[in-house]
Amino acid sequence: LGSAGRGWRGRMLREAEGPAGPAHAAAGRVEAAEVLDTLRRAGAADEGVRKPAEKVLANWQEACVPGVITGMLEVVALRDAQGIEPQLRLMAAVVAKNMCGCSWERVQSSNARKYQEQTDWSRVSEDEKERIKAQILPLLFSEPLEQVSLQIILIVASIARHEFPIGWPELVTSLISVPDIATDIDSLSRRLLALRTLKHVLAALKGRKKFLALSAERGGSAVKSELESLSEKVKVERDALLKLLGSCFLVLYESWRVWSSSFLEGAAGWANAGRLANRTLSCIRQILYVIGEMGPAFGSADIQSDIRPKVLEFYASSCSQAS
Repeated sequence: LGSAGRGWRGRMLREAEGPAGPAHAAAGRVEAAEVLDTLRRAGAADEGVRKPAEKVLANWQEACVPGVITGMLEVVALRDAQGIEPQLRLMAAVVAKNMCGCSWERVQSSNARKYQEQTDWSRVSEDEKERIKAQILPLLFSEPLEQVSLQIILIVASIARHEFPIGWPELVTSLISVPDIATDIDSLSRRLLALRTLKHVLAALKGRKKFLALSAERGGSAVKSELESLSEKVKVERDALLKLLGSCFLVLYESWRVWSSSFLEGAAGWANAGRLANRTLSCIRQILYVIGEMGPAFGSADIQSDIRPKVLEFYASSCSQAS
């Protein structure tokens, strides 16, 4: 996690190994040590200790208190700390995931129409967002427990739903650039984990909606201006998304072609090649779903020249293998 990561991890280790007790957070922000103490108390058998701590956690989530998400991730990173049980780290991962999640709310009234995605992530400061995005992938690839790893994957997907591609353009590139060496167990495990994460990220992008609020009290020109601004913003994001997904498809297609051929030919390491081919195929399917939702955008000249021939080649090759 780098020197900065080792710094905060060291502070948390000292807290974990020292006497337990509530830490005093800076004004308006919860520190990692207080997060750790609250999680410990929330897991206590004594109801008198557990209930107040559970209430604190609920209040933190409802108010999206600064520092809570990063504090939870720092607790997740304490894999080797004395006194940090796996269930404590899992609890921290679940809370962090819930705070990065979202729910949909449709509001209609006499003076406004609103279609809005309600999410705690929108209330997180830009500084904390950047800290979370910087530490989440190293945390994922260093996590040994399956249950905790799954929660981290869901955190990545939740963030990607709101940040990708404009706010987190390097995410997909980071995932598909993980080496895929079928004969090396560590490399294989990391590649399969990266592909599993990518599949969740792509699935999160499907059906993503935009915020739109139009007030009937405002004049027609104001509404038109707002719509034009929104339309331009959506177009920029859509074009960026198509470009990144197009590049991703080309890389995954070549990977799938190589590994599926190795599997069908029974080459050395064919079983692992089959696992890689299958996981890669799942990601390709999700990419085609996302692109398909964009409808006519896929018919643009750039997309046709870059992606369409390979998509048709992919369909022909997959049908040939199936027969």
